[in-house]
Amino acid sequence: MLHRISIKLTSLLFLNRTHDGSFEICVYGLELFLYSCLSTAGLLLIGMAFNKLAYSIIIILVFYICQTSGGGKHANSHIMCFLTMALFLCIALLLNSLNIRIIINIIVALISLTYLLIRPLVLHKNKKYLQNRTHQMKLVSRICVLFVAGIYILFFYINSDYCRPVGIGMLYAAFSRFSGYLSSKLKTT
Repeated sequence: MLHRISIKLTSLLFLNRTHDGSFEICVYGLELFLYSCLSTAGLLLIGMAFNKLAYSIIIILVFYICQTSGGGKHANSHIMCFLTMALFLCIALLLNSLNIRIIINIIVALISLTYLLIRPLVLHKNKKYLQNRTHQMKLVSRICVLFVAGIYILFFYINSDYCRPVGIGMLYAAFSRFSGYLSSKLKTT
């Protein structure tokens, strides 16, 4: 459905479909933009349903930062991607309501941080054309992870309740990265 909407909207911009591939690129980019907006809105609605909008925003931002900069597991469809993220967000918000000791969150955050720094990049099979830029991409990924770690430390000193969702977001990013790494290794063997 998003693909058809993207074609129709892109057609408004292009009077004739050129054969240089720009029309298809615009359709693809618009489809990703629409999906990102809709899925983020859906995740924020879940956060509101749990009465934890701020926590949800933090978890989503941390995951998006880590996933965008370093990759991870990719679902086979937009709906599976959303459902996976929605399920994780629900579990994370339920766990958060248990008021798990902050020391557990710190340990989980440190383990997640360590893994994200050790495995800074998992390229999706459709992004193999970026293979020659992996050094720069790993550096960017590590910088983003360290930025998130800095936010965690900042929240720890300002209001430790808000470092919990940062740790949870890092955990989900590390899990996604690990799953993506395992998937890529299993497909090559």
